[in-house]
Amino acid sequence: MSDLLVDTCRIRSDADRVRDLAATVDGMVAPLVTAAVSLRSTPWGGLGAWDEPFLAVRAAQVAGDVEAATGLVRLLADDLAALAGDADAAAGEFEAADAGLAVDLRSAMVWTAPVHEPFVGSLALTVAGPHVPGLPGGLAAIFGAGGSVGGAVGSVADSLARVTGRRRRAYADDPRVEVVERDVLPAPRTAVEALHGVQGVSEEQRGASLVVVQELRAAGGSSRWLVSVPGTNTYSASTFGWHQNFELMSADAAERESADSVVVIREAMDRAGVGPQDDVMLVGHSQGGLAAAVVAASDPRVTRLVTAGSPVAGHRLPERVRSLHVEVPGEIVTALDGRRNPATPGRVTVGGTADLTVGAASDVIPHGVGYHAAALEAALADGRRDDETSVALRTVDAEIEDFLDADLVGQTVIESRLVQEEHPAEPTDEPRDPPREPGTAP
Repeated sequence: MSDLLVDTCRIRSDADRVRDLAATVDGMVAPLVTAAVSLRSTPWGGLGAWDEPFLAVRAAQVAGDVEAATGLVRLLADDLAALAGDADAAAGEFEAADAGLAVDLRSAMVWTAPVHEPFVGSLALTVAGPHVPGLPGGLAAIFGAGGSVGGAVGSVADSLARVTGRRRRAYADDPRVEVVERDVLPAPRTAVEALHGVQGVSEEQRGASLVVVQELRAAGGSSRWLVSVPGTNTYSASTFGWHQNFELMSADAAERESADSVVVIREAMDRAGVGPQDDVMLVGHSQGGLAAAVVAASDPRVTRLVTAGSPVAGHRLPERVRSLHVEVPGEIVTALDGRRNPATPGRVTVGGTADLTVGAASDVIPHGVGYHAAALEAALADGRRDDETSVALRTVDAEIEDFLDADLVGQTVIESRLVQEEHPAEPTDEPRDPPREPGTAP
């Protein structure tokens, strides 16, 4: 502890953590090089649903992206190592300072190489997928086997959250949550329609994150609620940005619960009027599904959960929650958890193939909601199969349709954003004018 009451032990400890992260990031270089070589050399013909025009046309493009990412990874590792050195230097300055020296930690630590969340997130998507040739096993291959929240994946997410958290600290702790007037969604009747609804919410976002809560009235008169949650966006002051992704994959349950996207979902339910005994179904895409899984794990009102393209294998769900997870090969994002989803009677995962006709020509990976909706629709249409997964899927789907068999009586559209932190004015020794009576001249 320095004379300035600065915890230099904590600074040095954080420096060691950043140094370890630098070594981890540097270890990504070799797998990236292997992946780029494999992408350029693999014959993509004869792969059925993965035949041209999707993979064959885009393999070279992805290989180029991976090669570019390789250079950025090297720079990132160097920057993180330099950042650790800066932290050590700052600790030394504090320890050497006397009690009268006003040293500002923010100026002592020279952050010459800020790490931007979109790059870190895109890098993670590039290197994590077990479907990328040269990277079998996804994160488990890079960070060690047994990846789950609370394991290697959670530890890496915590490290990345500490890096990206610098930008988050520029904003107030509580996001701004407002009800806005917007007619976004019709009432869905099926899980497929509910996924299309999440896509509709995503398309309505204009500079801020949206969550939509719909109140449904069952035949008996009771209320039930459908909450639609889109995925990551990169708006300025976003509550669903890359930093929140890392928080949601944290090894610390309290950290996951405090993520802005989780806070917004809970606030949206409260603002809409969800009662303590009401029945809730959450539907989310990508980060929206991750945040929904965190809410479902601790909120007893949630009884149904649908996720699309969300890495939720490490997120435990109570038995009361009937969940349906939709994933498609090649999207990479769902492999970020480093393991397969648990298979239980109340927790079903739909895989299959991606319908490449539903996405945009510029899509590098089939991660849009349309791919997941099409995959789910195809799996449900194949009613002839009687294997355990298919039977479980039809059971969970029937329960979802039963939940949605109700009248739409209202919806609440919630808009959220982070708020810039307001710092108090610095104290001054300048003399002030004495107070004067109202109505008198200055």
